[in-house]
Amino acid sequence: MPEKLKIQDNERIVRALRRRMRGGRRHASRMLVWNLTIALSNRLKRYFDFIFSLLGLILLSPFLLLVAVLIKLESKGPIIYQQTRVGQYGRHFNFLKFRSMCHNADRLKSELMQYN
Repeated sequence: MPEKLKIQDNERIVRALRRRMRGGRRHASRMLVWNLTIALSNRLKRYFDFIFSLLGLILLSPFLLLVAVLIKLESKGPIIYQQTRVGQYGRHFNFLKFRSMCHNADRLKSELMQYN
């Protein structure tokens, strides 16, 4: 990840922009304001995403708890199924979901293929 810029770095960038671009200080200050606007909007989006994700989890938690109880009552084995998947740029991550099949379905796949 890129390192955060310090205020001194921004001042150096603004001075370089003033020297190289037409419009001098006025244009450089617009660039600085634009960069600060982008940084602020990214931070606001992150807070917005976090708050509404948390709110969604709180509202859905009774339903998720009901699903977990029903899975446990219906069959033996864990409630959550975990699998390693490959994401963007080949990065591996653990994928979690409610179990919707029998406990050893991934091991029994060859036997179960005849019913497909």
